[in-house]
Amino acid sequence: MEDNERDAIDRLIDGALASYADREPRPGFEQRLLYRIHASGRRKRVLRWWAAAIPVAACVLGAAVFWPRRAPEPKRPVVATVRPAAPVVEPPIQLPPGAAIQTRRKRVLPRQAQFPAPAPLTREERALLAFVERAPEEAWKALNETKPIRIQEIQIPPLESDDGK
Repeated sequence: MEDNERDAIDRLIDGALASYADREPRPGFEQRLLYRIHASGRRKRVLRWWAAAIPVAACVLGAAVFWPRRAPEPKRPVVATVRPAAPVVEPPIQLPPGAAIQTRRKRVLPRQAQFPAPAPLTREERALLAFVERAPEEAWKALNETKPIRIQEIQIPPLESDDGK
């Protein structure tokens, strides 16, 4: 662009701005401005009130929802008691020798001489005992023979990404 064209554009812009600056504000501008200033102060007070009221309402609602409620106890029916005609006599409990008596709520429980009680041998345990009785030297060698355990080394290849790196 040449300097003459720039000067013409600058004059055009200056003229347009000058026409905007000469205008008077619309009627009632001062009243509207004062009203907005006054309303913004009131709005701040309302916002402060809501800022305090919302957490309080949330706490009250949470307490109402999560407060433990107890159901009323059901009424117990009235039951008549029946007395037996003759007293019931329980036979005495025969305890094994060496057993201690433990009383709890008027019950007598026998105690075992050995705890836990021995369980019968399994089929595998009986087979091992038979093997040891028949050939003790071979059982000794078989049970005491220790070979080192060899674990194969783990091979993990590096990961490949989509871009080939």
